This record gives sequence, C-alpha cells and structure tokens, in this order.
Amino acid sequence: MNSRYRLPGAILLLCLAGLALFLAGCGSSSTSSNTSLEIQQSNLTINDGTGGSISMSFWVLGCSVTVNGNGLTFTDPNSSGPNCFNAPPSQIKGWTPGSHFAYTPIGFVIDPQTDPVPPQGSTPIDGILVELDNSGNYYVFDYTGTAYAKSQSISGAFTCDANQSTQVGGQPICSGQEFNFSGSVTPTE
Repeated sequence: MNSRYRLPGAILLLCLAGLALFLAGCGSSSTSSNTSLEIQQSNLTINDGTGGSISMSFWVLGCSVTVNGNGLTFTDPNSSGPNCFNAPPSQIKGWTPGSHFAYTPIGFVIDPQTDPVPPQGSTPIDGILVELDNSGNYYVFDYTGTAYAKSQSISGAFTCDANQSTQVGGQPICSGQEFNFSGSVTPTE
C-alpha cells in the first residue's frame, strides 16, 4: 500500500471506531432502570387521585396495625408474608386530606410478594390502610396492587373492609367504597 494513503486510512479507522463506541453508549439503559426496589427501609408517598396523599417510612416488620391505648388490632386479610412492613403513626410523615384519604392515617401495612424487587421487575403487593376520624370511627381499607422496580413506584386499588371498619358503638361503616391509588418509593437516607 502506498504510504500517502496510510495516514488518511488510519484516521478513517479511528473515526469509525469512535463512532461505534459513541453509538454503543447511546443504546445503554439508564441507571434507574437497573435499580432494584426495596420496600423495607424506604419512604413511600401514595396519592388517591383527588389531591389526597400520605407519606410514610417502613421500618417495622408486621402484618397488622395495633391501636395503642385500646387494644384494637387490624390485620391484612390477604397477607402471605414474610415481607410485611408496617408504618405505625410515628412513621407517617405527612398527610394531605382528599376525597379518599379523608381521615387521620394511623397505620399502613404493605406486603410485597418479593422484597427487594429485582431490576426491571415487578411484584404483587397487598396491605391495609387504617384511618381514624374525630368521632373515634376506624376506617380500614384493604388494597392490592403492584410494585415496579424500573419506575420505583406502586399502584393499585383500595376497598373498604366493612368487617374491620367500625363506628363508635360497633357498627360497620364505609361499605363498598373503592378507589385507585399510585405512589412513589424512595430509599431512606
């Protein structure tokens, strides 16, 4: 080969190699899509679609909410364990009332089928939300849904648990109420 064509040929090869590396980098996935989702020791914010939201942290293992002072215990009827995590009142960090999150949240249980959820994966979740109104009535909502690792989120639907919800005097309340929810999960610092 003639020496006057070696230098431009080498430059052309370097340019092609650089272009190939650049294009390979453009096709790579983002960091968040390769992150697992860990529910335990995380922060969760859920929204009821009407402006209501609840923010909480999960540290306690357990599939039930116990109301201190009166001995009432509310249990997740769908729990399969062993990954139940409980957010007691001390771990509920914020609450904005909405049409569905109308009363003070006093406990939240989440039971993911797997924890952590592998990158790109999802897992079924279920649990309960317990609310208390100013008259001493307890509203218990069962829910089912899905947790997604890629988007670090959950979604699902709440249904009033008339068997566990009680009005002062022992009468069931909130029968038939249902609503959807969505939420985001972030690791605790």
